[in-house]
Parts: sequence; C-alpha cells; structure tokens
Amino acid sequence: MEMWRRAGSPYPQITRDCRLGTPNSSGTTYSFGHSTAATSQYPQAPVRHEKYYFDDEMVIFLVENRLFKVHKYFLVRESECFETMFQLPPGPSVATEGKSDGTPIILPDVTAEEFEHVLDFFYSGMYEVPKRKDTSRASLTRWTSLLSTAQRLAFYRLRDRAIAELWRLRGLLTPIERICLAQRFDLDAASGTGRGQQWVKPAYEMLSERREPLEVWEAEKVGMRVAVGIAKARERVLRAKFEGPSANQSREGEAQKVDVGVIVQSVFWPPPILIAGSEQSLD
Repeated sequence: MEMWRRAGSPYPQITRDCRLGTPNSSGTTYSFGHSTAATSQYPQAPVRHEKYYFDDEMVIFLVENRLFKVHKYFLVRESECFETMFQLPPGPSVATEGKSDGTPIILPDVTAEEFEHVLDFFYSGMYEVPKRKDTSRASLTRWTSLLSTAQRLAFYRLRDRAIAELWRLRGLLTPIERICLAQRFDLDAASGTGRGQQWVKPAYEMLSERREPLEVWEAEKVGMRVAVGIAKARERVLRAKFEGPSANQSREGEAQKVDVGVIVQSVFWPPPILIAGSEQSLD
C-alpha cells in the first residue's frame, strides 16, 4: 500500500489502495482505488461526464516576440474570439499551428504585457478577493489594461470584472481621465453595470464648477461635444450663483448655492419635448 502526505500538511494522509479508507490514530485515511478495481466494480464501459470531461491541450502563441504555452480551456471558455478560432476546421497548412515553437499562433493587436495580464488573471487572480487598501495607480493601470484586452478579444466576463474594479478605483481618476475612460470603453452604456450616467456625470459636475475653464489639451481629450457642454454648464452655474433669483438677498459678490447636478443634467441629458405628437430631445 502506497501512502503520501505533504510535509507539515494539516490534512489527513492519503493512501493509494483498493480498499475504502478507515479512521486511524493520525486522522481519517482517504483511499483511491486502482483502475482495475473500477473496471471490476462497473462492468459497463465508462461514460464521459457531459460537463467535466475536458478536451484540453496546450497551445503556443506568439505575441510580439514572446512565446506563450498555455491551456486552451480558459481561452475557449471565456472568449468568443478564441472559441470561434478553435472551432474553425484547420486547413492543411495550419494543421500544426500552435503545436510547436516553430509554428505558433500569432496574436496581432495585443502586446505581450497585455496577454500576460490576462493569463495572470485566469491562472492566479480569478478568485482573488480585492483588497480594499489596494488603491494604487499600478492596480488602476493593470485593470485598465485588462479591460482593453478583454474588449478586443471578447472576454465578456473579464470585461465586467474589470469595469467593477475600475469603479472601485474611480477615486484615483481625475475628471478628464474618468471621462476619457468612459468614452473609450463606453462604460455608461456597459451592460450589467447598472450605473447609467454615474461614470461621467460627476466628472462633468466637477469641471463645471471648478474655477479654471478647460485647457486646450483637456478639450482635445474629451472631444468638442463634451467640451462645449461643459462650457455651457459652467456659464449656467456662474449665472445661477451670481444672477439667480436669490442673488439680491445675498451680500454683494457672494455666490449662492447652486445644484450643479441639475444644471449638468439639463445640458447633457435634456428631457424630451413633445412636438405635434412626436417625441424629440434637445441635444
């Protein structure tokens, strides 16, 4: 009878035997039967489990100038892109593609670092519980990279996870960074986030009530439509602060309180109006 147990392990020892394990002084003994016992106990031919019988293999990818040899399983399961890739019948010239270093599958439009981040997630970080204190720019950069790669390679569940992590780290973003991130990945329209306008609206509000107007480089980053909207909202905020109905009741030169959120809402998401029975929006 063969026994093995990792040194210092708190778990019971394991025996490789044909018999069932029985409790002993060192703890419960778990036993694994030999294949001959299985065939004698179940005379019928074994049937493959419909869910947990993996047809997996190692695949070699070339990303930039780096070779990666990884399991196909996670890629096919999580990515519509890779699922489609491996479902296509290989032609005579690509029958050995991905089987050796000399015939790797080339992944364009993705960097070695980005692909490594994706593999790190599936191999070691998939079930990692985010640390509340992990609010570093490095973590922000990593999740932005994962979101970018997930969107390009159709890793939909990874995309949702990356969006959730970036939402947790949103306090690290400047208003301009927040707007650009939302525009780049269409975050306010992302399915499953349930956050509506919450990615960009707070940024619009901060820029609409800050002292300085948008710099040229900021306007170029967020685009003309957003820049014009922010300028319009800033004008309305200033007018409401110093020329509003209650301006006469406050001391001269003293700004009154203004609901910036309402003004931003009216500029960027105006309510629809009915014209001759049809619904139109003032955009």
